[in-house]
Amino acid sequence: MTSFDVKTAVEVAEKRFDALVLKRALDDIEAWHRKCGTKVSQLLQPPLSSSEIEMKIGRLGIELPEEVRLLYQWKNGSKDAGVLRYPLFWYHHFLSLEQAIGEREKLRANSELGWHANWWPLFDFEGEYYFVECDSKRSALPIMFYSGEDTEIYYAYLNLTTMLETASAILNKDIVKAGDEGFSLDGDVKLIFKEHKRFNDGARFPYQVY
Repeated sequence: MTSFDVKTAVEVAEKRFDALVLKRALDDIEAWHRKCGTKVSQLLQPPLSSSEIEMKIGRLGIELPEEVRLLYQWKNGSKDAGVLRYPLFWYHHFLSLEQAIGEREKLRANSELGWHANWWPLFDFEGEYYFVECDSKRSALPIMFYSGEDTEIYYAYLNLTTMLETASAILNKDIVKAGDEGFSLDGDVKLIFKEHKRFNDGARFPYQVY
């Protein structure tokens, strides 16, 4: 798949879904933070049950894919530490379910941002969001990238499983290193691009590589 085709992308997302791989990648990411002594492992919030997730999103009229539900059943995002938001991988903050609901409402309230009702934000950084488009019940969906500075929406990862596989790889290969107290995770963009392509061939790396 050399260009973004919605039908094909959804088929690929579901084909590449693997709950065990997703969970292992998440556990590896958390273990890396513990090993490096960042604050992320202290800020990750307890998981939500399936019924808690349903109760919180039931009124919103969306269907979260199984991958996303598994994410919140692992941990319910990361707490803010005052004005700081510590990234789970590279520089992206893991939104709790409640934070995601709030961000979604805030983005929808500003018509100039073009945020659709069925877009669900997962990770954010200063106006950038990775999101899934939740309009039908699926096991997995493509991960899309949105930047408030851009009008184009990028097909960035095949699904959440491959996104987290990529994140685990760049951390555990020391391509990304923890900065001061883990507030910044600095990495070699060319090597990150290489890992992205390894797990997400056909999706677009949403950053410039020099």
